[in-house]
Amino acid sequence: MSLQLPAAPAAYDRADQGAVRLLLQAQDRRNLKRDGDLVLGAGLRLVAVAPDGTRWALGVDDVGATVWTAL
Repeated sequence: MSLQLPAAPAAYDRADQGAVRLLLQAQDRRNLKRDGDLVLGAGLRLVAVAPDGTRWALGVDDVGATVWTAL
């Protein structure tokens, strides 16, 4: 997903700059960061692709065992 910013106004507009900054901050919160834990919440998954092209989703059961499911 790419970041879509509104077109810049012809002249500086303080309200426009405020709106753009809010948009940038909101999108930044959605980005994965380096140097921290990667936590996937409910409904999100890690998908790995095998050399033969098979896609696998990684899950964890209630006792902490990993579960791979073919997609």
